[in-house]
Formats: sequence, structure tokens, C-alpha cells
Amino acid sequence: QFGGGRRIGYALTPVVEAFGDGEVSRTLFDAPSASVGAGLDGTQYSLMGGLAANWGPDLSASASAGLGINHFDDRSLADIRAALYAAKLTYKPTEALTLTGNLTSVIGAPGPNGSGTAQITYQATAGATYLVNDWLDWRASANWHNTSYAATPDTDDGYGFGVGADYIINRQTKLSADYAYGRDTISPGTPTATQTISLGLTVQK
Repeated sequence: QFGGGRRIGYALTPVVEAFGDGEVSRTLFDAPSASVGAGLDGTQYSLMGGLAANWGPDLSASASAGLGINHFDDRSLADIRAALYAAKLTYKPTEALTLTGNLTSVIGAPGPNGSGTAQITYQATAGATYLVNDWLDWRASANWHNTSYAATPDTDDGYGFGVGADYIINRQTKLSADYAYGRDTISPGTPTATQTISLGLTVQK
């Protein structure tokens, strides 16, 4: 897969900007789809417009909506169209606390867990980071996603959350610890849950 995009913005005020986003990508497969019985080579288009506001380093937000189209080279396959949405919020109520939220959507080729001719995914994430002091910070996150596969009743729904911390040993070394939980349901099927504990050591000059 390869592609590119372009964003054009216009400042309505010193704080608010109107913008438009356009993207085109090309997807090629090495074999026809076994579940569909046809090749899924095609081109994905998306066009979105919205508003962005920046009130300085402590608060910024944006929201947009538009349309995504998956056009197949095989003319026996109908184009797939979907409404797309996106939103982003960054809020820093104090010097120590940072809150973030994101909503994204995408239309594209079916993934390894799906069938059908295309997948349409909506995903939301939220996060918080708290700087306890110069050598310790805490973080937490939550996520949700919904994926549907065109031309089938199959869906992929899930949610998860995680917590973690970074401990600064010195200017060159950082120790990280994280716990994550996820629950996913790929229908038709039963829910599955995963738990992950990870430890990391970062060393830099």
C-alpha cells in the first residue's frame, strides 16, 4: 500500500482555523481474496473538512467530518462508501497533568482478522499523564474500537485500558513499567481477553 495526502487551512481568527484534508492511497494484493472470490486491488479516497482551535500550549482541539470511498479495479465489486469523523483534544490543566483524547476513522482493505471487501474502523482513545516530580511520571489510557467488514455481517469490537510509569534513574537511563488489558470480540465468535505486563529500560547518550 502507498499513498499521500494534502491539508489546506485558512485562519479565521488568531485562534480558529478552518481546514480540509484529502488523502489518496493505493492497495495491491498478491492474490485474489479467497472469501470474496475476486481481486481487491483498488484505490482509497478520503476528503474531510473541519475546524481547529489553539489557545496556546495548555489547550487545543480539532474536529472534522467527511467521506471515504474504496474503489476497486474489479468492476464487479461495488464501491464502498463510509462517513468519516475525526476529533482531537489536548488539555493541560496544570504543569504536571496532561489530558488527551482522539477519535479517528478509516476506510481501507480488510485486515487479517476480517473478511469482506473492505473494513471501516472507528477508534477512540483517551490518555492522561501526570508528572509527579523530576524523576517519576504516571500515565493511564483507555481505548475503544469498532470495525465492520463490507459485504459481510462480521464485526470486530473491543476496548481496553492501561497504566504505566516512567522512573528516571539518571540523565541517560529511564526505567518503564506498563500493564495493559484488552477485550476483543470478532463476530461470529466469543470474546477474548488479553493482559500484558511489560518492563523497559531506555539508555541514551
